[in-house]
Amino acid sequence: MQSRSDTLLAGTGPMTLGRTLKGQYRIESELGSGAMGIVFRGAHIALGKAVAIKMLRPDGFNSRDTRERFEREARMASSLNHPGIAQVFDYGIEEGMPYLVMEFIDGKELSDIIRDEGPMAPTQAVQIMRQLAAALSEAHRNGLVHRDIKPQNIKLVRYTKGGQIFIKILDFGIAKQVGGDQGRLTATGAVIGTPVYMAPEQASGGPPGIDGRADLYAAGIVFYELLTGTVPFDAPSLAGVLMGHLTKPPPELPRAVPEPVRRVIARLLKKDPDDRYSDADALDRALALCEDACRGVAPIPAGSVESTRADSHPGALWTWRSALIIGLGSMAVAGVVMVLVLLYGPFGRSATQTGIPGPGPRVPPTQVTQAVPDLHQKTVPETPRTPGTEKHRPNREARDAPKPQDSDPPPEAPASHVSEHKEVREILDRAKHSLDAGELDETIRLARQSLGSQQTPRAHKLIALAFCKKGDLGNARASLFSVAAGHKREVIEACLRNNIQF
Repeated sequence: MQSRSDTLLAGTGPMTLGRTLKGQYRIESELGSGAMGIVFRGAHIALGKAVAIKMLRPDGFNSRDTRERFEREARMASSLNHPGIAQVFDYGIEEGMPYLVMEFIDGKELSDIIRDEGPMAPTQAVQIMRQLAAALSEAHRNGLVHRDIKPQNIKLVRYTKGGQIFIKILDFGIAKQVGGDQGRLTATGAVIGTPVYMAPEQASGGPPGIDGRADLYAAGIVFYELLTGTVPFDAPSLAGVLMGHLTKPPPELPRAVPEPVRRVIARLLKKDPDDRYSDADALDRALALCEDACRGVAPIPAGSVESTRADSHPGALWTWRSALIIGLGSMAVAGVVMVLVLLYGPFGRSATQTGIPGPGPRVPPTQVTQAVPDLHQKTVPETPRTPGTEKHRPNREARDAPKPQDSDPPPEAPASHVSEHKEVREILDRAKHSLDAGELDETIRLARQSLGSQQTPRAHKLIALAFCKKGDLGNARASLFSVAAGHKREVIEACLRNNIQF
C-alpha cells in the first residue's frame, strides 16, 4: 500500500522529485511526513541555496475564500524577520496543493539534546529561554501565535555543552493569526497543538480568543523540561495529559533549582492566562533577573522529578473541567480517531527535519492536530469590557504591577533609563566616536572595557554594531543576544546592510 507521500511523489503530481515550483524551487528529496503534510529538501535554482518546501494537505482547499486566507496568513508568516525564527520565503498553490518555501535549518532538535544529555544547567536553560522569549515577542507583535511550541520545533543551529547556544523556532508557517474571523481551512475539528505542551485554554477546546499567553505556557513546559529532563504532566492516555493541564499543579521543582527560576516557571504554568506574564517581553525581563542566581549551578540529577500522571486517580478528575471535556465528546472522538489513523497509518511517519515535527516520544498520539493544517482558524480579540467592570477585572498594567506579597523581582529597567556611571559614559562616548570613525577593533575594546565597571545596554549595542560592520558573522550573532530589546532592530538592520544574514 502506498503512503501519502509516495502517492504525492508518483506520476505527474505536483510533488514529483525534480519538479520545479514557480520556475524557482526544485524539489530534491523527501525529508519527512506527518499529519499536516510532507517536507522536502529543495533548492533555489538561481541562488543554489538549500530550502525546505512544505506541501500542505489540500483537503477542503478548493474555495476562493480559503485560498485568499492562506495567502494572507502566509504573507504574515513571511513578514517575520528575526534571527530566532526560521523564515518563510515564499508560498504558492500547485495543482490545488498549498505549499510554503522556508529556510532550511541544519542542526539538532532541542528534544534530541534533552533525550541524550538529560537535565540542563540553569544558565544554559535560561539562555535558551531568553532567545525563545525574544522570538515569541517578535511574532506576537506581528499578530501571530505559534500554538505548538515544543522542543521538536526548536532547532539548535549552534550548540556546545556549557557554551553558547543559538536557536531557531520552526513552523511559524502554520501559526494562527490573532483576530479576524473563525474561518477554517477544513471542516474537521480537533485540538490544535501537542498535548504535553498544551495550555489549559487549548486543552479545553476554547475560548476562541487564545492569544500569545498560550505560547508562554508552552514555553514554561519547555523550561521545566530543560531543567528536569521530563514534562510536568504525562499519562498513558491523551485525556489524562489534558486533564493534568486542566486540573493538576505541576510537580514541585527541587530546591537545587534557583528560586528565581522556580518563580518564573510557576507563573508561566498558571492555569488562568491572566495570571501568567502579560507578554514575552515581561518574561524576558524576569529571565534576565535569573541569570546571576544561575551562575555555577549544576544540573539536577536525572530522575529527580517525576511527571504528574493525571489519570492515576480517576475519581479525583471529576471536576467541572472534566465535564467540559466530556461535553465535547462527539467532536473530540471523531477528531482523535481521524488523527490516530493518520499518525499510525502509512502517512504517519515521523518527520526528521525542519518543518513538520514527528510525534513526540511520550503519549500516543503526541501530535494532535487537525487532519488538515488549520492555517485559517483565527482567534477573535477579547470582547471589549463594558464600562464599570474594570473594578472586577484588573487591567493588564495593574495585574503585572508588583504586589507586596508577590515574591517576583521587579522588572528590569528599560535600556534608555539605565544610568551610566560617569567614567563608563566617557569610555562609551569614545567607543561611539571610534565606531563612527570606522575603528571597529578599538570600539570593541573600549566597550568591553566599560563592561568591567558596569553592565550597560549601550556597551552591548556598540559591540554588536562593530562586529556587524566588520562582517564577523559568528561574533555578530553571539553579541545580538546580549543587546537590549529596544536596540535589536538597529543592530539587525546594520548587520543586514553588511551582508550578515541571521
